[in-house]
Amino acid sequence: MALKLIGTCKKTMVPILVGAILTTIVTACGSDDRTDIGSPSTPAAAEADRLPDPCAMTEADLAAAGFVSTDRITGPVGIEFKEWKGCTWQTTAGWFNVAVFTGPVNTTEFGNDAKYEGYWAKGRVSVDGVEGVGYRDKLDPSNRLRCYVGVDRTYGMVLFRAAIPYIPQGQQPPGDVCAEVNRISATLLKSMS
Repeated sequence: MALKLIGTCKKTMVPILVGAILTTIVTACGSDDRTDIGSPSTPAAAEADRLPDPCAMTEADLAAAGFVSTDRITGPVGIEFKEWKGCTWQTTAGWFNVAVFTGPVNTTEFGNDAKYEGYWAKGRVSVDGVEGVGYRDKLDPSNRLRCYVGVDRTYGMVLFRAAIPYIPQGQQPPGDVCAEVNRISATLLKSMS
């Protein structure tokens, strides 16, 4: 009889002990009822929240710059720009596209940070009366297909890029991407203040 009682106690006690242990673990670890999930938890996330979103430019600004407002890609491209905001549009000219990025670094930091080592300053430029920096990238050092202009802003910098997606070997570009990026950056700089 005593052995039968011990066996019954084991069968009853094991589930009770397992339940008590699981309750203790769940209580000690907390619950998923947090209200701060998804909020900026890193300085980089907080920095990105204060950046203006190029995708939010007005239709009037996009039309003035010659963008096809319905033909856009959101988000910056490249791991080095993961803390940036950006948008890329096809232009009404059709032979090139334009990207506008806002980032948490200024032009000096951009030029000195190893993260952006694929971009080189090629000289100072004037953007609607404001000093900026012209850039080239390591994949197109001659600026034949891509050209960039960066301008310091209170939040960091805005980076404009004009790019020709593809030119068959041996053909010349249909236009000058650096002239286009200079024109577009002058048109849109005030929108990215």
